[in-house]
Amino acid sequence: MSKEETKLYLDDEETGLSRETSHPNFTEHFSEEFYYDCVDDESPFGNDNGADTLYELEDLFKSGDYEGKILGLPKKIVSVVWDFHYLEPDNFSKKKLADLIEEDEFSLIATDQVIIAVALGEIKITGKIEPKLKELALKAMKRQKIVFELLGYEGSGTYDKIMSDLESFENK
Repeated sequence: MSKEETKLYLDDEETGLSRETSHPNFTEHFSEEFYYDCVDDESPFGNDNGADTLYELEDLFKSGDYEGKILGLPKKIVSVVWDFHYLEPDNFSKKKLADLIEEDEFSLIATDQVIIAVALGEIKITGKIEPKLKELALKAMKRQKIVFELLGYEGSGTYDKIMSDLESFENK
């Protein structure tokens, strides 16, 4: 993503997370109110991990040194900034996921929440998403759905809407 052609939409302390501080491509496609809810645990930026990730992502964009760094940001946040295990979303075996829940539930859930927040945050800020990041986020969402099932969490349908919206989003 070239800096010259990208207008950044960053939250400010006064307004916070809102439609007004979000790229028009984001507000048009991700139109549900929960996308702008900073306290809904099911929303991408409402859980603590998602909110902290959006803050880290915005800091990276504010620095101006973000080219080629967005895709690696989830791993950096989880493993370097927070000092937890980054668990690549590449295994969807219920047995393996049940074992991971037993071993390190926090890192498993945090990794997925961070990946999802970086993906949606990139769209919120720039109006676009790197294809590899979109693919990674969809894998994280698929894995998180299985984890929720294993934990007995039914959810409200918000998560399915986020997944559907991300799947159907196309860069303009």
